[in-house]
Amino acid sequence: MAKQEPGRRERKKDETRQRIVERAMELVARQGYEEVTMEQIAAAADVAKGTLYNYFPVKEAIVGAYMRTCARRAAPEVARLVAEAADTRERLMGLFVGVAQWQGEQRELYRHYLAYRMPQLLESLRNPELRSGFEQNLQLIIQRGVDDGELRGDLPVATLSGYLESAYLMVMLSWLALDDYDYKAGLLQMVDMFLSGAQLQPGGARHES
Repeated sequence: MAKQEPGRRERKKDETRQRIVERAMELVARQGYEEVTMEQIAAAADVAKGTLYNYFPVKEAIVGAYMRTCARRAAPEVARLVAEAADTRERLMGLFVGVAQWQGEQRELYRHYLAYRMPQLLESLRNPELRSGFEQNLQLIIQRGVDDGELRGDLPVATLSGYLESAYLMVMLSWLALDDYDYKAGLLQMVDMFLSGAQLQPGGARHES
């Protein structure tokens, strides 16, 4: 069955939601996240304050919508990475390093976003609409790895993606909390652990106590 096109009312709501997000992010870029108020966002988006709260109950929810928009817009670049990169390791590092470079310009925003998202983690497992959409891009790369025989195929792609996302969250939290944390090195180590595991490899260094 063909997917039904959204009606005029739904399109109007989507346009209003997107306008709110765009105007809010413009204000954040100029003033900083903490300085922007919901009243300013409503005025910039040309909507009533009550209308704004109907779409987004808190400012952090607008940031969440912005993150989902960014993930959708990154999909073509991820598809190109899947097609052109040599192997799964190169694809994963291309994805994570690219995201890290973008995050580096919006560190304050990410702190607020994660503080808002953490209490929703359990619910987001049941409701994908609460997620950023990043996992869909990650699953494209993992699926290619499974198809190419580089990654195990006895586990669902969503499960493999979830394991890697959990490790990624830990690396990201370290970067947000520790000013001297080497984010790129942490990502490289994370990808290596995901692909090679924690088991000591032949010729690897043992820890001496």
